[in-house]
Parts: sequence; structure tokens; C-alpha cells
Amino acid sequence: VTGTIALGGNSGIILSGTSFPGSGAIDNRIGGNEPGAGNLISGHSQRGLALVAKENTGNVIEGNYIGTDVSGTNPLGNNLGIDIRSAEDNFFRGNVISSNNTGVSIRFTNASRNIFENNFIGTDATGSLPLGNTGRGVVIGGGGSSSGSDNILRSNLIAFNGLEGVRILNNLSVGNLIRGNAIFSNGT
Repeated sequence: VTGTIALGGNSGIILSGTSFPGSGAIDNRIGGNEPGAGNLISGHSQRGLALVAKENTGNVIEGNYIGTDVSGTNPLGNNLGIDIRSAEDNFFRGNVISSNNTGVSIRFTNASRNIFENNFIGTDATGSLPLGNTGRGVVIGGGGSSSGSDNILRSNLIAFNGLEGVRILNNLSVGNLIRGNAIFSNGT
């Protein structure tokens, strides 16, 4: 209840669907920009937040602490902060995504047109102190047939992560736009 101690758990929030058209989680709002609207999504052994189907579209994830404690200044990480698998056309703004193993992973076919804007990835909630993800800040793509295309990273602060701030992994990951970000003090 204090928001400072992990109580365990597998995953925080999962938006899923089936193989049937129109069966995904659509137009949901997780958090918000008004005071008290954001969620604390931390301390999970797997994923903090996951969008795991192509039909997951139009969702807005805003103003959440993903991997920190309630103050946004201490670690309380998930294994993976945000996991996007094949989901498209979702919007992530004003989140703190820090102290996870990996901050953001965008992969698999149709993981496209997701927009990340004005997020802190690897810092505390003030954007000034290190609270890095131990691995990568953002990774697009993956092994085998994984891909992630036409995603947008703009105006984010991506710093103090253990490996790369941003890594695009294979030749199937095309057309991603990385623009106007502050990317610095990452390990690799």
C-alpha cells in the first residue's frame, strides 16, 4: 500500500486478443496526465505492461510509473517494462520507464505505428537522476522473424541504461523514426 515494496506477481497489465478480427483491446486509456491519474506498475517478475495482439490498437498509456516506486525516484523494477508484440497504433506519453531489465521492447510482425513521446526511459521522475534499466532502454526487433516497423520515438529522455539507449536489431525492422530525443550516458 505504500508503493515502495514489491509484493511479487507475474505481470502488471496485459492487453490481449485472439486471432479473430476485432477481438483485441481497443481504445483503452491507462493512466492520464491529470494529477493522480497515473498508475504504479512495478515489481513484477515478467512484464509491467504488455500489448500482445495485432488487434490491440488505439490505446493511450500516459503518466504511469513503470519500474519505479511511488515517488518515481527509487527502483522497483519489472523484468520488462513495456512489451509490445504485434500491437499497432498505440500512444505512450509522459511515462517513467526505469529500473527494469529492459525498458521497452517492440517486436514481431505488425508491431507498427506505436508512438513514444515525452517519456523518461532510464531516469527518475524528475528526469535528472539516473535510474537506468539494467539492459536496453528501447529495443526494436528481435531474433528470427521478429520485426518492428514504422514506430516513432520522439522527444523522449533516454539515459543511464546499462546497454544501448535504443537498439534496432534486424533488417526486418524498417521505417522507424527516432527524432528529437535526448539519448546519453547509456552503457553501450
